[in-house]
This record gives sequence, C-alpha cells and structure tokens, in this order.
Amino acid sequence: MKNSIIELYRFCGAIVIVFHHGFIFGERLYFDTGWIFVEFFFLLTGYFTAKHFNNMDNIEVENIPQVAVKYSLRKIYRTTLYAWIGIFIGFVALLVKPSSGDINIVTLIASIPVNLLFLGGTDLGSGLYNFNSPLWFISNILIFLPIIIVYMYKMKNLYIYIFSWIIPLALYSYNLEHIGMSITWDVSHMLYFRSIADLMLGTFLFYVVKWVQKANIKVMRNISLLPVSLVIFIIYILGSIFIDMKGTTISFSLILFTFLVLLITLLVDDKIPKQVDKVFTELGSLSLPIYCMHFPIMQLVQFSGIITDYVFKGVISIIIAIGITYILRYVKLV
Repeated sequence: MKNSIIELYRFCGAIVIVFHHGFIFGERLYFDTGWIFVEFFFLLTGYFTAKHFNNMDNIEVENIPQVAVKYSLRKIYRTTLYAWIGIFIGFVALLVKPSSGDINIVTLIASIPVNLLFLGGTDLGSGLYNFNSPLWFISNILIFLPIIIVYMYKMKNLYIYIFSWIIPLALYSYNLEHIGMSITWDVSHMLYFRSIADLMLGTFLFYVVKWVQKANIKVMRNISLLPVSLVIFIIYILGSIFIDMKGTTISFSLILFTFLVLLITLLVDDKIPKQVDKVFTELGSLSLPIYCMHFPIMQLVQFSGIITDYVFKGVISIIIAIGITYILRYVKLV
C-alpha cells in the first residue's frame, strides 16, 4: 500500500523542479534550491529498493546480478514511454530553436540512439546533443542501482551497518570539497558520485525507519507524526523556493534535512480519509511523467515566444505534461 503523503510530496517535488529549471525562460524567479528534490527522488528510490530486497534471503548468490538488473529495468520501465516522448519533444525543440541552423546533422543522428537508451547523461553522451537532460536521473539509476543491490545483498551486515552511510558521507564530502560554481555540478563523475551517495543514503533511510519502528519508541507512540511531517515539508518547500545558494549547488545540511523529512513522513501511520488518499495517490502518479517531459516542453514553450510571463510558462508546461499523461492513459499505452 502506497504512503499517500509521500505521493503528495512527490507531486510537489516535480512542480518545484519545473520552476527550478526556469532558467530555460531566461530567468529564474526563486526556486534556486529546487535541485534538492532530485535528492528527494533518489533517496526514495534507494529506500524502496532496500525495502524490496530486505526479506529476499532466498536468492542464489550467483543470480543476484541478474535479479538486480531486472529489478532496475522494471523500476525504469514505467517511465520509458514518458521519457521517450520527452526525448522526441526535445528533438523537435532542438530543430525549431532560433539557432537550429548551427545543428550538425551527423552529430544529431548519432545522438538519437544514445538518448533513446538513456545514455545522454553519461560520458557516452559527451559531444552529442542531449534532447532531455533531466533524464540523467534515469541513466544513473540504470548504471548504479544494480551494483548497489549486489553489494547490499552480498555484504548484507557490513552494508547495513557501515557502507550504507559512510560511503554517502565520503562522496558528499568529496563533492563539497571539489564543487564550486554550479557549472561544475554537471561534470559527469560528480553526477555519478551524487547519485550513488543519494541511492545509498536512501537504503540507509530504510534501515533507520525499520529500526525506529522495531524500537517502538514510547514518545512516538503518543504523538501524531502527520502534522509534524506537514510542517517540516512546508518549511522544506519554502527553503527550496527562497534559499539563495549564491552559485553553489550542493548543501549537506539540505541533504540531511531531506533525510529528516522522509524519515518522519515514512513513519507516519495516521489514517488518511479514503477520498483524500485517492487524490494524493493520483497526484503522486503524475510526478514521474512531469519530471520526464517538463524540460523539453519548457524549451518549446520558450521558443514559441507566445507566452512571456515566467510563472504562466511554467504552469502551461506542467499542464501540457499532465495532458499528455492522461491521453496516454486514455488510449491505454501506459
């Protein structure tokens, strides 16, 4: 059963990421720290991965890599059509943008399979056109999640008690040491370290949630965590909107706060009214389609020149992404 509060937060996170990418419109009003919701999604992926494999002790050791790859592919499968549509829109946006006359045809053709295989966000995409740059999120899940699963399973106790938290800490520390201005954040090996750290921290989140639930802490039995979760999430959202990173793009304190937001929310056991639960779950189901398609849609909206207002351009991009999603559902393609 899905945690509908998490689903609501996922939807909000996708919206924040859209406005964080407002630089496409030639400006970004607030949302400078919206990148933190990428960590939010990575941590959730790690959490649900650890939860899935927690009780699977019956897998033969030699079959673990195969199981890990299959699980990762299934994780990505439900986003594939949305991502490919986003890639197609990005392809069209590249052709219609004002400087489209400068396109190298050979490079353009070579870029198509790399993008369709979600490799645009890796070193294999270097020097090629990236039709939908936020899909580096999917690229890194495909590459690193199976490896993490293998080590999580083969070195279970060592992974749970040491590797799941010390490796993220080391990788975050390395990034903090070497990342200066935002352009450096896009260097591929930094993105690799970022995604590995986030995914592993997400698995650690599962172990912490499991420990807290098992400990049955008295003070937590006597309070409702739902209002606490809502308050800290509102603070989290406001931080993503108003905190000015002044050119830098990583903050360990914000990553820790993300961990705290998810920890409290995943411990919520308040009963949500059925209709509210249904609405929140439906909103959550829109988060990945919005994420997979928003960036190229925003490019097309910008290149059209029809809409000039920053906020309206963002809202229209979200509405188009949601519209495409419901059309695909209506014709039963997803």
